[in-house]
Amino acid sequence: MINTLDTIDEVLKNSKPNEWQRSEDSGLFVYRSDVNLRIERDSNFEDFDEDWLPSTPFDNISGKKPVYKVKYIVKYNQTEIAHKFLILIDGVYVLIPMPKKSNNLGGSLFVTSDDVNFAKIVTICPPTVSQEISPVNEYINRCGFDII
Repeated sequence: MINTLDTIDEVLKNSKPNEWQRSEDSGLFVYRSDVNLRIERDSNFEDFDEDWLPSTPFDNISGKKPVYKVKYIVKYNQTEIAHKFLILIDGVYVLIPMPKKSNNLGGSLFVTSDDVNFAKIVTICPPTVSQEISPVNEYINRCGFDII
């Protein structure tokens, strides 16, 4: 049983997608080891566009990318623990973390390994056999982000 915020953070950092019961249509993800811990996808998607977005087969003729900013809410029982924002890319296929700009890495964009794991948990496509070849990692590489 989860009894601290630190424990919730550890679950989000280290759990695998198959440790979550996934209801992709409703955007609900329930942790199998403690059903009180869940992630809920907000139903409002916000259009999103940045220069770092890679082109995809789903880009339309006008150049508009079908990319959205999506909010996820981590809850334990009915208590909201955290809000996470991810970018839905490649025509509702892959979620990637919002990058941050580094002051120490020459201003390059980066994502944290914790945020990458969270994106893998809630990515809409079925998880691949290896977490290292996940489509999340593929798109992070295509965007040119460092993972720290």
